[in-house]
Amino acid sequence: MELPFYFLDAQASGPLPVWNRVALGKPGGWRGDSHLFDGQGYDAVDANVTGGWYDLDGHVKSTLTIAFTTHTLGLSGLIFEVGFRDAGHWDSVVQQVQLGARYLLAAHVRASDDPAANALVAQVGDVDTDAAYWGRPEEQQERGVENTPAYRPAWVADAVFPGGDVAGAASAALAAAVLVSRRPGLHQDLALANEAYRHAVQLLRYAVEYPRVWRPPEGRVRYNTTSVHDHIALAHALVCMADYTQPSICNVAANRWQAGYLEYGRTPAPLNQARVRLQVDAQNVLPWASVAMLFSGISKTPASGDFDWQYNQHIASVLDAWRDTNDLCSDVSIPPCQTPTSGFAYFGVDTRANVAVNGKNAAAQLLAAMHAQLLETAARLERPGTVELTRPRELRCWAHGQLRHITGDNPMGVSFLVGYGDAYPRSPRQRSAACPADRSLPCLPPNGTQPNPNTLSGALVGGYLLGSNEFTWSDLRSNVIGNTAGIADSASVPGMAAALVQLAASLPEYCPMADYCAGLCYPDSPAPPPPSPPPP
Repeated sequence: MELPFYFLDAQASGPLPVWNRVALGKPGGWRGDSHLFDGQGYDAVDANVTGGWYDLDGHVKSTLTIAFTTHTLGLSGLIFEVGFRDAGHWDSVVQQVQLGARYLLAAHVRASDDPAANALVAQVGDVDTDAAYWGRPEEQQERGVENTPAYRPAWVADAVFPGGDVAGAASAALAAAVLVSRRPGLHQDLALANEAYRHAVQLLRYAVEYPRVWRPPEGRVRYNTTSVHDHIALAHALVCMADYTQPSICNVAANRWQAGYLEYGRTPAPLNQARVRLQVDAQNVLPWASVAMLFSGISKTPASGDFDWQYNQHIASVLDAWRDTNDLCSDVSIPPCQTPTSGFAYFGVDTRANVAVNGKNAAAQLLAAMHAQLLETAARLERPGTVELTRPRELRCWAHGQLRHITGDNPMGVSFLVGYGDAYPRSPRQRSAACPADRSLPCLPPNGTQPNPNTLSGALVGGYLLGSNEFTWSDLRSNVIGNTAGIADSASVPGMAAALVQLAASLPEYCPMADYCAGLCYPDSPAPPPPSPPPP
């Protein structure tokens, strides 16, 4: 549960908070303050846009993935709060959500109740310029003009360059931060919650007014999305949950979800949309919108109607595809497919290489755990007393099996989560991890074979390159696809771990996970009868 927080700390940009776990001076730490002039210079916004997290192995900041990471952690915290608190990591998840939220507040460089007057920084850094730099973020040049190594633009989504997808994602993330920051604890922050709510509403109104996929005025976007209404739907659900007295938002939440469903959620989907429909990452957040609609209770309001069946059906259709054991990677072209040896749900493209195979799988795990929790909670409310439901058990146990796979129970015996187990990646592709803490020493080259000098704990690397062959992974920095990790890839892991902790707390002491998955016991099940006495 805690490991991904180390990874987020390693990806941190700007002035590091005092609690950063991998800051220089901490045990095993190597990171320092970096990119303190983000938002200033050529092609920038003349504003302080420091902070947040770097997206992948380089130093570009993507508002879309920062927002996805923030609202994934936030929604995980809300649904599995008991698990986080029981494990002693509630404060950590709140800290990370608030760090993401503070960056998004800074990135909202022009905030207004007039949708046309808003501007949100959607990306900091030029993809090609960043790719040419292999070194420490603390030493990267800044404020340079185009076509120089110091070029670091800050591109915005506004009325001229619409970005309803990015703004919707940021709105959802800020709303999640509102809800988490109101909860009791060491980092409860009502002032931050109030500010985040105001910006969330403004960004949501902008997204509705400008429902376009954002693209930068020049250069490449770091993270492509092809849909808008799924992000707007998620934002409506979470913003409404933050304040149920907003009829202009709450009363149309179901309609916004319908728009997202018509965009990418329906089954069957056109062939070119089939892959996106089953992704549960920043490219398609409609399944998370379905979770939020169910968790919030919005669907029970008279204005929205009772559409729980539709949200449940949508999530089930996505997860059924992920759990389908008949589609083997050796003979299927539409992901996800099952690896032939261990049944790992592999989301590649035509069973070939795709970035973040493990990250997509981890997100599906979390979706399954959340849906199981929501189904079980609803059943207990409708039928008080002991309820044993097959579907929640199947979802949890599938997710648990997939988590075991990416953490070492696989044909290679490798944990793809750095720092977990004994056999984990020593050379994930990440620039700062390849650079010694001693700044006088050079960074290890990207194509070198020597292990990284720093342990990138909590990084969930991409994984197999071929779904039909579970031995196509190498622990090399040159393994760009299989050994790179991103913030959005690791964001689902804490919630999945918290779900298991929360489940364990509800199971009787005599009921281990194996027995639960075999259907021999379930939450709150009565103790088995004592053994019969031996015959006289």
